Amino acid sequence: MSEVEKPVDADAVSNALRLGWQIAELRGRFWRRINSLDPVHHQIVALTREYALPLEDERTPLERLYETQAIVVALSGQLGLDFPAANLSGQGNDPDHRASTRLMALTKRLSHPDDAGNPSPTPAPAAVAAAAPVLVRAVSSADTARPGPAPAEPPPAPVPPVGVVDRGTVWEDFAAFVFAWDARVQDQLAAVSYSQFSAYQLGRGLAEVSWQLDAGVSAADDPHGWQFLLGEARLRQLGRLMDGLSSYFGPMTVAAVKNSVQAWGKVASEPGITARPDAISKLIEQSHVWRNLLIGGMSAQTLIPDHAEAQKLRGLGLVVKAFWPQLIIGIVGALVLAVGAYLLVTADVTTKEIGAALGVIGSFGITSAALIAKSKESVLQVFSRMRLLYYTDLVSAAAARVPITEKSTRAFAKKANGQRRKEKSEGG
Repeated sequence: MSEVEKPVDADAVSNALRLGWQIAELRGRFWRRINSLDPVHHQIVALTREYALPLEDERTPLERLYETQAIVVALSGQLGLDFPAANLSGQGNDPDHRASTRLMALTKRLSHPDDAGNPSPTPAPAAVAAAAPVLVRAVSSADTARPGPAPAEPPPAPVPPVGVVDRGTVWEDFAAFVFAWDARVQDQLAAVSYSQFSAYQLGRGLAEVSWQLDAGVSAADDPHGWQFLLGEARLRQLGRLMDGLSSYFGPMTVAAVKNSVQAWGKVASEPGITARPDAISKLIEQSHVWRNLLIGGMSAQTLIPDHAEAQKLRGLGLVVKAFWPQLIIGIVGALVLAVGAYLLVTADVTTKEIGAALGVIGSFGITSAALIAKSKESVLQVFSRMRLLYYTDLVSAAAARVPITEKSTRAFAKKANGQRRKEKSEGG
């Protein structure tokens, strides 16, 4: 947020954005854990054996999951979003349990699925996917009338053998809880602060691009597919949310995120590119860029490589091309004002015409110093706008991590930037 002066609620908005991101990440990590999609590398095992202190990427997948859970619990508490579990649809009636305690109980089942503390068995992804319910959200789940009490509860299901757990049920319980909590969080934030509400959605929407993606899904309406997470509808929503929060992040950061998201939208529409071996790794790298810009406090200008001289010259050429009328007017205006200032200083005040002109100008409080200052201000305004556009173009190209050539990356960013400007000009 160094590009602009922080609004008074900047910290709360930043926390809301981070909470949205972490909830999407927690859901993704839970899914990957339950399907054993995160193998533990030998180096991590060796570090753990020696009690060596790991860096972030050196922690085990389960440790990272618990880390994400701890962040979610802390942020929800700071924002006043750790609701009683009884206030969440379908999460019981115990007034002493809160959302955070329910979350910790659910994640604990991943490492201790039964009372004996036996480790999780080999997963069955197909069975889990088949068991996952299709959840349909009401307009406002917090305000939706709850159904009356059931006449009688069915008898309890048979207890599975020790060491065996219904992983479909584990996922269903967790997904239903996150769904209910997310709905209540959105309702509350929308009532308290629209900026926090938008930030929460933006953080979750961007994180879901990588944490909810199943690269093998091709259906456009599947929420795990490329064309859903980066389809036109999602891109419009993410762009609108980013624009609404521009006062918190500044124009270069907004352009870097929006244009790189648009570039990935182009990628998602090309099955030949999404099928490339490096597509997922590039998407994860892109996700790190978004997170660092919006949550980590990274300046957008640091994305520009120091050696990218050709790219910098290209950016300067585009700026001059876009601003040549203002440049000519500014330079000519500065020359005219400078000549006027010179005449004020050197003219023969005994000349009748000059004396009359000087009298009129002086009556308005205009002096040679004022004319010189005005000429400087006019030129500086033009160059300030040029500088902003120049760096915005460079940042937009540097922020994209799409799995194609650098030339195509710049073309995608340029096209997305041009489309964004066109929509802005048409909108008003």
